Amino acid sequence: MALMLAKTYSAFKAAGVNEEQAQAAAEELPAFEGRFGSLEGGISRVEGKMAAIEATAGVIESKVSGIEERLTTLEQGLAVLAARVAAVEAKMSVLTWAVGVNVAATIAILGVLLRHG
Repeated sequence: MALMLAKTYSAFKAAGVNEEQAQAAAEELPAFEGRFGSLEGGISRVEGKMAAIEATAGVIESKVSGIEERLTTLEQGLAVLAARVAAVEAKMSVLTWAVGVNVAATIAILGVLLRHG
């Protein structure tokens, strides 16, 4: 036997609805109530899942922030390293020039010594 809402059945009867229709309508409403209850449960589950997703997004956001901080530190370190490499290159340039002058002077001295010797 189907579940029927007594007050709804009485209201339909008072409104002049015949017995069969009043009973059918009063029996149909609890089925909709069950469906609404099921929908509410589904919405609650979705809300729970959304809360879990939001929490996970917060964790991901925190990790991304940490990665960004590490990248910033790495970029600063690379800038310092690039400055040091540029300084070494400048010193190598001066050193190469000095060695060139030294080789030229040595060859000139050897040439003078060999000519007088």
